[in-house]
Amino acid sequence: MRLRTGTVTIASTQRGLALITAMLVVALATLLAVNIFDRHYVFVQRTASVINGDQAWAYAEGAELQTRGLLRRDQAGSDRDTLLESWARPQPPLEIDGGTMEIRIEDLQGRFNLNNLVSGDRPVDVQIAYFQRLLRLLDLSPELVWPIVDWLDTNMQPVPLGAEDGDYLRLEPAYRTANRRFVSADELLLVRGMDRESYRRLAPFVTALPESTQLNVNTAKPINLRALREGLDEGWAQSVMAQQAADGFATVTDFLQLMGERPGPDQGEATTADLLGVRSQFFRMQAKVVLGESRLSMVSVLRRESDRVELIGRQREVFDDSTSVFTLAGK
Repeated sequence: MRLRTGTVTIASTQRGLALITAMLVVALATLLAVNIFDRHYVFVQRTASVINGDQAWAYAEGAELQTRGLLRRDQAGSDRDTLLESWARPQPPLEIDGGTMEIRIEDLQGRFNLNNLVSGDRPVDVQIAYFQRLLRLLDLSPELVWPIVDWLDTNMQPVPLGAEDGDYLRLEPAYRTANRRFVSADELLLVRGMDRESYRRLAPFVTALPESTQLNVNTAKPINLRALREGLDEGWAQSVMAQQAADGFATVTDFLQLMGERPGPDQGEATTADLLGVRSQFFRMQAKVVLGESRLSMVSVLRRESDRVELIGRQREVFDDSTSVFTLAGK
């Protein structure tokens, strides 16, 4: 009986071990299956995200193509650019397959062109005075203009209160002044004295265009117009906005009369009239695309010539505009 009992005990033990082994095998197989499923799910999600991102970019490029056609048609039918034209009217979001797309077009000549501050190697006094008034209206230091001038001019001699290579090479990381025109207004963040809060305040009212431009009085923001002369208050700006909303100004002379100025051979032309215009060449298109989990904001800068509209550059942004990467057209 002892031998039989021992045999039963050994058999029971073997069956227990076999059961435990089987359970371990099932557990390991389950863990492996879950791991494979998780990896497959992540792969599928990544693939869908890439596909949606590519599709969103394609929609944004389509919006850019549509905008170019719209601006080209507008060129033929108008002797001025105003906020009443079809490109300037806000449109509701468009329903697209699997999401929405929102398109906004802005006249960049309604902002101050930072590249107007310097011509070749020389500061442009009338543009500097304008920009300093704009900075004051935004509660920023007017002395910020001088490091910007040194960033733009082609020499290495700092202007008073300016900054050249010696000021930047001591930083970590070190870098040099550009000594050329801005490609994007984002470059202001590299200029001495320009912190992120100051840039955030200034950015909606400035731009960086590849050539000197005039401020379009029919599309300019109120604060950009108030910077034309000391003492132009919000009440005056409201009267300008009312005219913009009506039919705009047919000529710069009409606008100057509202300012109380009359351009003549000895006054006005060098200080005010030369800054202004009623036509525009440069426009900003922003396409915001929501497609599945993908969210894309693409900004295109367009130049309109007499018979065509060309792409100057593209800027890809996140929706809160906190980061951006600027790419020159064709690169």
